[in-house]
Amino acid sequence: MVCADHGLALVYFLQTDVLPTLLGAGSQMVLLTDDGIVDRVRDRFAHLPIVVEGMRLDQVRAYERKSYDLQWWLGFLRRVGGSRRINTRAMDSYVDQVIIEVSPLQLPVLPLALAARFFLRRSARWRAALVAAQRRFTPRIYQDLFERHAPALVVGSTPGWRQDRYLLREAAARGLPTASVVVGWDNPSSYSLPGAPVQDIVGPTPNEVVTLITCEGTFNTRTREYDKRLIIRAERVRPEPAAKTGSP
Repeated sequence: MVCADHGLALVYFLQTDVLPTLLGAGSQMVLLTDDGIVDRVRDRFAHLPIVVEGMRLDQVRAYERKSYDLQWWLGFLRRVGGSRRINTRAMDSYVDQVIIEVSPLQLPVLPLALAARFFLRRSARWRAALVAAQRRFTPRIYQDLFERHAPALVVGSTPGWRQDRYLLREAAARGLPTASVVVGWDNPSSYSLPGAPVQDIVGPTPNEVVTLITCEGTFNTRTREYDKRLIIRAERVRPEPAAKTGSP
């Protein structure tokens, strides 16, 4: 069972050697993706022996809203509370970002979270307790899919940073092995904007190009998301060869 909740993940799983390799080894793939593009993915890859299901994002978001702040702070601590034995520069950078962007309602909690970070970075028991606290938020949204398809492995396109977190937690609760691949980026098919022209954005091009995908628009301090994505593409232009001149 594979979760591909954004455009590049779909490209990675369906348009590279990943799928042929799995099928060639006798494996079967159940692909979970954005509900708004399930029919399009089924039609596009109807020639392949795969099952495409929706991620049930409406149910995911409804569950998130029930205890959003608590779940967000647990996720924040998980992201910044790694062991100090590793390079913490990326974690520290995210803390700086949150300090700037945190909403006024969440600001009073920030000092407590930073204090917890101190102990998390120094104690494996604290980190294990944090993981256990997160796993309490496992809503069993995909129970029928697990029972119907009986997957031997569940793969996310992130280590649970996005909406795949509930799928991975449910798999762990069932004792199933999980894995993730590094295909993370923000793209126009993310954040409830299904149907982006992924092939036009990340597909092959006849010429050498560089594509920049970045954020723009209004920043939502509650969801920590921008409401738009900006895509800029530059095409390589080769200079004309200099005209040869003869000897004077």
